[in-house]
Amino acid sequence: MGVVALFVFLFLPPEPKNVGIVLSASNSQRDSPSRQSRSDDEEDPAQVIVGDQTASLRSNRHSANNPPYSSEEATESTALLSRSHSHGSGAVSLSRALSIPGVMEFSLSLFFAKLVSYTFLYWLPMYIKSSTHLTPKESADLSTVFDVGGIIGAITAGLLADRTRSPATVCAAFYVLCAPALLVYQRWGATSYLTNVALLVVGGALVNGPYALITTAVSAELGTHSCLAGNAQALATVTAIIDGTGSVGAAIGPMLAGVVSSAGEWSYVFYMLIVCDALALLLLLRIVKAEIVKFRQERRLTTRVVRIE
Repeated sequence: MGVVALFVFLFLPPEPKNVGIVLSASNSQRDSPSRQSRSDDEEDPAQVIVGDQTASLRSNRHSANNPPYSSEEATESTALLSRSHSHGSGAVSLSRALSIPGVMEFSLSLFFAKLVSYTFLYWLPMYIKSSTHLTPKESADLSTVFDVGGIIGAITAGLLADRTRSPATVCAAFYVLCAPALLVYQRWGATSYLTNVALLVVGGALVNGPYALITTAVSAELGTHSCLAGNAQALATVTAIIDGTGSVGAAIGPMLAGVVSSAGEWSYVFYMLIVCDALALLLLLRIVKAEIVKFRQERRLTTRVVRIE
């Protein structure tokens, strides 16, 4: 896969103009019968020549935005879209990105979600070794099952979010189920190898599901929020805010786990993770409430439409 990616990067041109290919698009629409005497108006072509040549643009006579038989000579520096179409195309500021509804809530929720996820990532092999009779190598191998569960959880969370169109509610449901799953694993995970595997899969799915959903689909949705008035250039800023806030939690979590585990028992680490999970849930309650209200309104509207028909 890496060799193919390198080959594509080196030899595949991203645009036709990079290899000197001329692009042209002709408009095959004809004039009305009363105007066929004009030979130069029988066909209304619009061609854009990519290269060192100039571009000749002739407006379409059937366009509602242009008068008939209007023509315009333009060069490569001429904008293809009018100024009115580029309204709001500038990058948004950090303060405006933070004011987008849901950005702050999801950012702080991801802070705690990543804290829990990365704590397991760094400390799970050591916990398995201390709670079972497995060797360090066997403990490390067993801990990878948690990541397998994370893959399953990410896919499941994405499917549920697409079906319900309520990503905050999906994340909240995962958070609610995650706390008891962590308690069950801490209490009965070491009873047998198969039990450990099963609980690790469940725990990995519930821990990493919201984390994956927020960093991908939620970030993209908030970056193109309707309050931006069509400006899609906030996507990178919103993604950086959300993922950056989560990365702070990813750095703090393993450090706190080391301090707590050295000062007490491993059970205190699990209690810490459960508290973080509860905080992540609380931060999304306002958005969850809004999504539930919206879902009920859409359902009532659908019911009324069905009754009318």
